[in-house]
Amino acid sequence: FKQKTAYEISLGLVGSEMCIRDSIESIKSFSKDIEIYTSKLIKRMLIKAGVKNSIYILGVEGIEICSMHIKPIKTGFPYHPFTFALLVEDNLGNKIFHEGHIARSSFLKANNIKADTVILTAEEVKLFGFLRLGMDSKRTLEACNLLGAKNLFITGSNPEKTTGLISKFLLTKPLEKTKIESEIKIHHQAGDSIKLS
Repeated sequence: FKQKTAYEISLGLVGSEMCIRDSIESIKSFSKDIEIYTSKLIKRMLIKAGVKNSIYILGVEGIEICSMHIKPIKTGFPYHPFTFALLVEDNLGNKIFHEGHIARSSFLKANNIKADTVILTAEEVKLFGFLRLGMDSKRTLEACNLLGAKNLFITGSNPEKTTGLISKFLLTKPLEKTKIESEIKIHHQAGDSIKLS
């Protein structure tokens, strides 16, 4: 995956309702020739907010973008059905699974979804101490094992640095780096990259 291609793809894939509300001005600043692929709910929100780009619903069959097949995968509670995880496959058969919140292990297992590299949360975050917003190391490693992954990129790092009113309602636990590293190659620093061949 080339950096430019990954950047172009990430620009066009628009996620959850919470992220959209926080990012609407950034989305409006996209070049008008960038096509946006998202869910029905988010498409309605973007149109209502005045986004002028072409907006498409990413259907269950997926889509080809920049010679890569991108397929939406059901995400876990409380995010489903408003957003989705992604399974990206290049023309060499390399697969990346990205879930920015909570991987739905039962769905991964039932559908035998596999990926060489995964992008997952691994620092537990709970709203009001009980509503899980991100996976802990145990759930992250379970998802990695189900997917057969060799590389793990951590997303949503440092939730304990969240500020403002919302920080008063979040219970966070730090990344258990040593525990995770004992089972899989981990990438968690800004700028970390790997070459897939």
